[in-house]
Amino acid sequence: MPKQLVLNVVAAPSPSTTPPILSVYWNDTMLGSTQLKAEGAPESLTLQVPSHVLGMRNVLRAVFQRQPLSHNCDEIPQGFPVQVLPTSHIVTGPGRADASFVGLLPDMTDRATLVVPQRYLEDAVGSLPVVIRTAFASGMSPGSAELMVAAGDAPVQPNQAFLSMEVPVQGASSSTSVGPNGHLRVRNKEIDWVDMSGLDRLSVAEVVGAQGGRQGILWQRLGEASDAADARPYLLSRGDVALVGREGVLAWLDTRGTAPNASEGAAESGTAGSVAAWWHSQPDAVRYTLLAVLGLIVLLLLARLLRRR
Repeated sequence: MPKQLVLNVVAAPSPSTTPPILSVYWNDTMLGSTQLKAEGAPESLTLQVPSHVLGMRNVLRAVFQRQPLSHNCDEIPQGFPVQVLPTSHIVTGPGRADASFVGLLPDMTDRATLVVPQRYLEDAVGSLPVVIRTAFASGMSPGSAELMVAAGDAPVQPNQAFLSMEVPVQGASSSTSVGPNGHLRVRNKEIDWVDMSGLDRLSVAEVVGAQGGRQGILWQRLGEASDAADARPYLLSRGDVALVGREGVLAWLDTRGTAPNASEGAAESGTAGSVAAWWHSQPDAVRYTLLAVLGLIVLLLLARLLRRR
């Protein structure tokens, strides 16, 4: 799974004292932004890729902006050469199930268990299209998946990643509940995020944790069954709860809350990067003056120390 993005860029210098700004987006989520030196030499920007921005299809976008800033606004805005160098790369790492659809992909594509109730076998013609569509959406590999048929309403206990089709899972911590007349309730801690009725011919998919630390997807039907023979395929690519219809995912939720905070090391590097960006954005006269003042302070401190000795 992508863990880190190393973006190497180069920007042409400009007579303007305002440095260009590089902003990097992953699936329309900003990973970071910085001011460039713009001296015509390669520059590198390293960004962490959090798991909540990943999708089945990922789009990386780099935006360069240079806003002329001068006295009396006498500079004319114009384009400038920039380039993302081919040495840019993505650092990958082992996937980790993080209670999201994308976080489950490594386990679902490796070895997973498909759990279906006994009644699905009795109506294979009607249930098979639904199973195929949902298994494809979850990223389950047909070559390595195992089938488990649940008899009765007793909860099952898979020993690996799973996709459970209307079968309760032992020890599952579910935030969704399905009732009669297409009633759906999504509860996070003590707050009801969703409490709706009349959702016939729809379904809800949710990432749940089972007993033993295993994680998987629990699929439940809402209201009356719909004909899935001509329903469009879809992908579970965001959040941990998805409301699904014939056209695909109609709505998704992320009940995990906000994105995890950056590590202390990342925060420190971000602060250092901000100071460095500010320093390089200053005119030469300002930088030389600051260096002269700093040197004078150092000399005064040394003279005072020698006088005491």
